[in-house]
Amino acid sequence: DPAMRLVCKLCNNSGWGKLCEVPHHTKNEYIKAEDFHALATDPRIEMLSAQIVDLFDGEETMRVRHRPKQETIRANRYSAVHHSVLVTAYARVLLYEIVEKVGTGAGYMDTDSVMFEM
Repeated sequence: DPAMRLVCKLCNNSGWGKLCEVPHHTKNEYIKAEDFHALATDPRIEMLSAQIVDLFDGEETMRVRHRPKQETIRANRYSAVHHSVLVTAYARVLLYEIVEKVGTGAGYMDTDSVMFEM
């Protein structure tokens, strides 16, 4: 059943993505200029850049880039990077085995599929 296969693949990929999730991504946000002071003085945040981008309905909008300070980062309780690294490495080995069987006929390969000429 193609629909069930698609749903299972999406759930599987989402699950593995959650295991690899890094809790300290840099964030880009659009905020009102009046909210900037609270964000800039937050002791848990490292401000990377701030820029006024637009005047919308009489209010200034700012684009700010920030990330959590290193000492405030807590590990995500769902992440298990060691599992995700092992699974993806094993999948890569299997993918290489398939590519060796196909040989020079491999036209395209992705993390979970190989397209080849027959």
